[in-house]
Amino acid sequence: MVLESPRPERLAFVPILLSNLVPLPGIAFLGWSARNVLFVYWVEVGVLVLLYSGLTLFAQREPRPEERTMRPVTLSVPFVGTSSDSIRPVSWLPPIHYRNLRYAAGMFVWGLGFWACLSVLMVVLPSPRHAGYDSGMSELAAVVSAAYSPTVLLSVCALVVSRVVTVRREFFGRRVYERLSAPMTAEIPARQVVFWFLLTPVAQFGLPMVALPLVGVFDQRALVEGGIALLVVAGKLFVEWSNFRAQELGETDGVAGWFTPEELE
Repeated sequence: MVLESPRPERLAFVPILLSNLVPLPGIAFLGWSARNVLFVYWVEVGVLVLLYSGLTLFAQREPRPEERTMRPVTLSVPFVGTSSDSIRPVSWLPPIHYRNLRYAAGMFVWGLGFWACLSVLMVVLPSPRHAGYDSGMSELAAVVSAAYSPTVLLSVCALVVSRVVTVRREFFGRRVYERLSAPMTAEIPARQVVFWFLLTPVAQFGLPMVALPLVGVFDQRALVEGGIALLVVAGKLFVEWSNFRAQELGETDGVAGWFTPEELE
C-alpha cells in the first residue's frame, strides 16, 4: 500500500502547527496553568492586530465596503484624503495607498480596543486573586507580571515569528496583497478577534460546568485548569487551520469559509 504524500502547499502549515504546540510541553512539564496559555494567545492577538493594521495599507484592490456584510471601522486621518494616489517609501515593499489609511487607522483603534477588552477574559479573570491587587490598570499589570516567565516569552516569540514568516511568504512573496482590498485585509484579524470572544467564555465558564460530574474522581483544580488549557490550544489550532485553508489553499467550505474575506469567496 502506497501512502499519499502530503500536498507541498500543506507543508507550509507545519511551522504554524509547531509554534502553536509549544504551550503543550509547558502544560505537561513546566507546570503552566490556563492563565499562562491564555496570556500567550492574548499577546499574539495584539501582535495580529498591529500586523494587519500595517498590512491593510498595502492592499491594492479598490474598496467596496457597501457590498460587505461586515462593515469595516474607518477613521479619518487628518490631511489625508481618499484618493487613489500612493507612495512607495522603500523599493522592496509594494506602494502604500492613501485610500487605505482610514481603514488601517480604524483597524488599529478598533482592534486595540477589543484587545484591551479581551484582557479581562484572557488575563485578569483566569488569574488568582492575591492580596494587594488593586483595580484598574495596576491589577492588569500585576496579573501580566504573574503570568510572565522566560518559557512563556519563548512561546510568544515562537508564535509571533511564525506569524511574521507566514505573512512575509504569503502576503508579500505570493503577492496576495494584489487580490485584497483594505476592508478585506482588515476583516481577517477582526474575525479572529471575534473568535476569541466566543471561545474564551466557553472555556472558562462552560468547561467547569461540564467537568462537575468528574470532580469526585479527579482533582478539580487540575481537571479544570488542564481542560481549559487544552481546549484553548485545540481552538487556536482549529482557527489557524481554518484560516490557512481559506487564505492559502483556497478551500472555503465549512468553517474555513467564515475566515475568508467575502470578495474572495
